[in-house]
Amino acid sequence: MLVLSRDDVERLLDPDRLIEAVASAMAELSAGAASMPPRVAAMVEPAGGLLGAMPAFLPSAGMLETKLVGVFPGNASRGLATHQAVIVAFDPDTGVPAALMDGSFVTQARTAAGSALATRLLAREDAAVLAILGTGAQARAHARAVPRVRAFREVRVAGRDPARA
Repeated sequence: MLVLSRDDVERLLDPDRLIEAVASAMAELSAGAASMPPRVAAMVEPAGGLLGAMPAFLPSAGMLETKLVGVFPGNASRGLATHQAVIVAFDPDTGVPAALMDGSFVTQARTAAGSALATRLLAREDAAVLAILGTGAQARAHARAVPRVRAFREVRVAGRDPARA
């Protein structure tokens, strides 16, 4: 089984190809061709967190995978990311696990790619200002992804901590 660390995923994931893959996957899901049941989660009450499972099958890409994500808001006070994830890819013909990869960067990049796609499809061509609300991992991912589809003149960041902005 292939094992990919966060560094591997960051090095290998092409942001422009990701935006196109998200566009294709969203179209397939909207057409009813993909199987993506609702998320399920185990609540971790003592820590105020959860462990969520998100399986999906995308026939056109030959992709069968599940993402397991821990969401633990208390991690912020420990200097840890609040979202931790792994993705397991399976052979869609046999169900044999094919790859295990860090999913935290994928989660950030995929969410931002969805916003970039929405910007490409819905924002005016002459949009000049990108506003980012927040200063965490998603804010950084969006600052990298959304300008790939529009030539913004200015990026404005709003957050509680001016130093992080």
